[in-house]
Amino acid sequence: MARTAIAIQEIGMNAGATVTWSNSDQANGMMFPNDGRTVLLIKNGDASARVVTVASVADEAGRIGDQAPSVPAAATYCYGPLRPAWWSQRTTNQGYVHVDFAVGTPTTLQVAAVRLNF
Repeated sequence: MARTAIAIQEIGMNAGATVTWSNSDQANGMMFPNDGRTVLLIKNGDASARVVTVASVADEAGRIGDQAPSVPAAATYCYGPLRPAWWSQRTTNQGYVHVDFAVGTPTTLQVAAVRLNF
């Protein structure tokens, strides 16, 4: 199945913003376009820590290393900004970051992609 897109939200310099959250899609995974100024926000509304995997691509030296932060219960986690050369897909979904969730992840785990415009 196709990954679920996470809408990009823009935040300007010296500007406050209300973040709109999307429920995690464990079955399909998720993705968002990345220009190097985008951060992934993860809000865990569950009573247990949850693992979210951000899929990497091979860097200039051919290394690869997905990141799988454990988001504590009732916490919000910020990941990024994400350097496009290391995180943006190059073939399927070119220019997008892939985000995956462990089996059994509840929809109380929510995500948002925020682009910093300054």
